[in-house]
Amino acid sequence: MGLVCRAGRLVSVVLALLVAVLAPRMAAAQFPGIFPPRFELSDSVHLDGLDSAAKQHLERARALLGSEQWDDAVETLRQVMERQGERVVAVTPWRYTSVREHCHLLISRLPPEALALYRSRVDDQAEKWYSTAARNRDSNRLINIVEQMFCSTWGDEALLTLGDLALEAGDYDSAAQWWARLIETPPLDVPSADFERLQQADDLAAGDRALLAECYAKSLDRDGQFYVLRARAGADAWTDADVAALARIFREHALGSPRLAYPGTDLPLSEIRMRQVLVSIFQRSPDTATVMREFIRQYPEANGRLAGRDTNYAEGLTSLLEASHSWPQAKPSRDWPTFAGSPERNKQSLGNVELAQWKWKLPLPKVSASENSPFARRVAEDRSELLSYHPVVVDDLLLLSNQSEIYAYDLHTGAPAWGGNAVFAEQDGTSSHASAGRSRMGVPRFTMTVYDKKLYARMGSPATSTPNDQRVIPAAQSYLLCLDIAREGSAVWDSRQSFPLDEKWAFEGAPICDGPNLYVAMRRSDVHPQAHVACLDTQSGKMRWRRWVCSAETPAQGLSEEITHNLLTMHGGTLYYNTNLGAVAAISARDGQIQWLRLYPRAPGGDRMRRAAHFYRDLTPCVYDRGYVYVAPSDAARILALDAATGELRWETTLAEDTVHLLGVVEGKLVATGDKIWWFNVASGKPVRLPWPLDKPAGFGRGAIVDHLVFWPTRERVHVFDARSCDEERQPIELVRAHNAQGGNIIVADNYFLVVSSDTLYAFEQSPPPKPAERQARASDDRLRAGNVNDSLLSFSP
Repeated sequence: MGLVCRAGRLVSVVLALLVAVLAPRMAAAQFPGIFPPRFELSDSVHLDGLDSAAKQHLERARALLGSEQWDDAVETLRQVMERQGERVVAVTPWRYTSVREHCHLLISRLPPEALALYRSRVDDQAEKWYSTAARNRDSNRLINIVEQMFCSTWGDEALLTLGDLALEAGDYDSAAQWWARLIETPPLDVPSADFERLQQADDLAAGDRALLAECYAKSLDRDGQFYVLRARAGADAWTDADVAALARIFREHALGSPRLAYPGTDLPLSEIRMRQVLVSIFQRSPDTATVMREFIRQYPEANGRLAGRDTNYAEGLTSLLEASHSWPQAKPSRDWPTFAGSPERNKQSLGNVELAQWKWKLPLPKVSASENSPFARRVAEDRSELLSYHPVVVDDLLLLSNQSEIYAYDLHTGAPAWGGNAVFAEQDGTSSHASAGRSRMGVPRFTMTVYDKKLYARMGSPATSTPNDQRVIPAAQSYLLCLDIAREGSAVWDSRQSFPLDEKWAFEGAPICDGPNLYVAMRRSDVHPQAHVACLDTQSGKMRWRRWVCSAETPAQGLSEEITHNLLTMHGGTLYYNTNLGAVAAISARDGQIQWLRLYPRAPGGDRMRRAAHFYRDLTPCVYDRGYVYVAPSDAARILALDAATGELRWETTLAEDTVHLLGVVEGKLVATGDKIWWFNVASGKPVRLPWPLDKPAGFGRGAIVDHLVFWPTRERVHVFDARSCDEERQPIELVRAHNAQGGNIIVADNYFLVVSSDTLYAFEQSPPPKPAERQARASDDRLRAGNVNDSLLSFSP
């Protein structure tokens, strides 16, 4: 025995010496699990930026604009757009947009004579495209006009028609987005030096100078560094005419809003606002009454064609709003078809949750961490009790997966839906065992998506980044699987055949779907791991496009395998991607073009063995709500609120570092949970109340929002908070004491309250049953399609 101990001590000494004298990468490659104790994250984030020649062309264009050489400036901008329009360019130190968008923004700020020069070069082509597209109702050709010739004379007509076509198709979000680009807005704040220079400009008309003085005031809470637009409400609120005049002033002096909007449309603003009210009525928005009052205040005499007849818009919209109360109620979806319940990652379930004893339970294989850390402590879970399962509920099925198997159960009984075996199981089991004993950072998570009776899952190895050392054999790869649940889970396609990957590529997590297309985050192993987004055909699984987003250093630093599980968020034709690599991106679902990209200060580094709480964020996709995107990146101790259209920062906070879940937005508050539960005002980012509990960590799993209630799990009970007051609404649900159950991830779907612990799924039937759905549905899959009301309320004419 003594010899064995001495030999053990000798091995320890030798290993310690090797770690001290060998390069870290060599040590990691030869002795998995041995790393330098600390890591440093570089702030450097690599993007698909302009090459040196294009940079010079863009700088030349800006110089030509500054010297008012309009002809050469316009031609240079057109060349940059044609050659490298898909790449990104910095518009501030932290915010990037596509080169094409940036060039359109510069063109939109041209003075009238220069804008006329630009239009003389593109209008003939734009008119031909528009005429053909309008006649054929061709949305793709109209989009081409917007993307390639936005500021042409026909750009506003294309935007208006795209919105009308989207409205007729019942795609209300897209309609609103197209029309919003017809309305110019002035900047909300302007650097003091720029504003004062504008006020003193010799060519500024006296009326414009007076309007600026009336509308803007120096900010008192930002050290006087900005002038901000004064807030006015009710009858004194700024009118569209005021806003348009301000936008014109800033545009003519090259100080316009960072948001691209069509410059100086001659379309009546009343026509655009009428359409926005119409969408609000169709969506049953809670803001409809306010929007209607504002329209009547500004345009009481506006007339036009609505619902197939000439009418006063205010009267016609008022009648339509009254009639909408008798329209058939949209049946709210009680399904839970993807992680967080919806592609916006902001699902709010319906019901009046009162739990009886669990109706059935299901044992689950326990998932344990293989990451190189001696500490059992994790945020809102335990290293030995990982809460990795995130099932989905569709119709009467509960579907559950791990990395090599998919199961289907009857939601009401817990019995296997189609026999006793797995719906899908790998034959050789290589994915489950190929990486046994490897040193890793991160833990596996299991998510899926169901759309139109098809199930999509990421299967195989959970590792997404492999060590840089070529002598380390990569683990078995991940792949996507499509099953037909209408045919008892029969396979439709397997990406190993339809979309084979080389050993450097991995799928991040479950994809999301919009019908014809499937979207998924991907990672490519390199010196710095690369974040990509891919689009696949839902029928065949073949790739349509793939877009590189960014690359950056990670805590693993190429020394070990890394497990990540980044999910996409989708709203209105835009994909939002929290890369956890120093960047958040908005990407067009149509063609993969980056619309904007926002950087943020990354955490400087930390201890590999005892990481800061925010490094445990591995399932925090963006949350979309009412024009804003909320993000909790793992490589920063902050939560960001971004404008969904531009990527501009609305607010940020570093208070809730322990947040590992963004549950969603309810009652004007962002609910963020981890060890504690936090409530942030969505307008200001300020905490509404102190986090709870104050004394010791309590969270254990991901909670759920049901109407105005937030259900937040701890290991022994579920606390129920009223989102209106942020206080506990009732006594906690005692899981251990009353139900002999344990906390975990919560899903509320189809009259069932599911708690998924590390090794058991508990299905509680709600008692009494939920009240009939009388509340308006907010999620995109619950939208009203206008029932028996004629969709063609706007007379479309080419």
